[in-house]
Amino acid sequence: MTELLYLQDAYLRENEAVVLEVTEKAIVVDRTCFFPEGGGQPGDPGTINDVKIKDVKLENGVALHIYEGARPAFAPGDRVVCRIDWDARFARMQAHGAEHIVSGLAYSRFGCANVGFHMDPDGLMAVDFDVFLSDEQLSSIEYEANACVWRDHAIIAKIYSNAEAANVFYRSKLEFLEDPRIVTIENVDSCACCAPHLSSTGQIGVIKILSSMRHRGGVRLTLAAGKGAYLDYALKHAIAASVGQALAVRPTETEAAVFALIDRNKELSYEKNAQLTRLLTYMKDETPLSDAHLVRFLPSLNVEELKTAVMIFREKTNGVCVVLSGDDEQGYYFAMSSVRYDVKTFSREVTSALNGSGGGRYDVVQGRLKADRETIERFFRDFEVTEK
Repeated sequence: MTELLYLQDAYLRENEAVVLEVTEKAIVVDRTCFFPEGGGQPGDPGTINDVKIKDVKLENGVALHIYEGARPAFAPGDRVVCRIDWDARFARMQAHGAEHIVSGLAYSRFGCANVGFHMDPDGLMAVDFDVFLSDEQLSSIEYEANACVWRDHAIIAKIYSNAEAANVFYRSKLEFLEDPRIVTIENVDSCACCAPHLSSTGQIGVIKILSSMRHRGGVRLTLAAGKGAYLDYALKHAIAASVGQALAVRPTETEAAVFALIDRNKELSYEKNAQLTRLLTYMKDETPLSDAHLVRFLPSLNVEELKTAVMIFREKTNGVCVVLSGDDEQGYYFAMSSVRYDVKTFSREVTSALNGSGGGRYDVVQGRLKADRETIERFFRDFEVTEK
């Protein structure tokens, strides 16, 4: 068994210990300030002497300190110093405290049960609730969660006997826990939890719901808190400032300017499509009707524009019409159609012969060909349609 010192002091950053065992993957000591992975929170990184610890797992009461690099020269009985990465631990305690607050408020205000929790190594959290919450409800939870931070409520972690726990209400994903460790946030939440926690909510700093999505009849939230929330805000602020500068508007005007730009781009796209259709129609009118396959190479057309072009040009051939855009080096995107044939029936024959891929319906097939222009033209010059 390993004595887990963080249960008594979550702020303990290092401790002396005696080595009990060293395996090909892990170091076992008699006592540790490291938190082993559990409750959705990753195990602490850190060092044992100069050996880097990347993770810690608890198996049958024994903390396995997973190390990096070659097997250390420790022998059972050696005395070592366990030292956690405090910045990582503190950021994760900030995040976990925020999760308790948000989960407690979701439960007390809207009857939501926390049915899933995962924290990544940087403290970003995914939290699942069994009831869907609207944006308005989430906004109110977020505000109250931050108000809890501002009020600096006490956070108390205590192990209760079964008899004591019977008289205490607390949230838990399990129906019964033997001598549960309950984390209580004054006036906000009480929840069974194995992880280290801060001593007060003020140390969390800030809580932010980054996103929400429907999930299994409820909702999945992405949360950030403390250092993680600050870093997220700093990044997004820099992005917003850069966009505002590019658009030559004040920060508060960035949103309106972006939407105005989107609307203008839509207008320009409509104008471009109309002009392209007029140009293609003119080119079609200048093309004589023929029984031979019609192959046209047009520069700088996207997939949708190729489709528009082929549906216009196909009227000028009783065979197959193919419109392509690209170059010999990168290959050609194409659209193929015909007023006479079901092009889907022989599209695989075409793409196979020209090292390509594609798909579509009976009236139009689109895809990409990795052949040069001369090869493509020669293929369609000799191609005989065989419908299946």
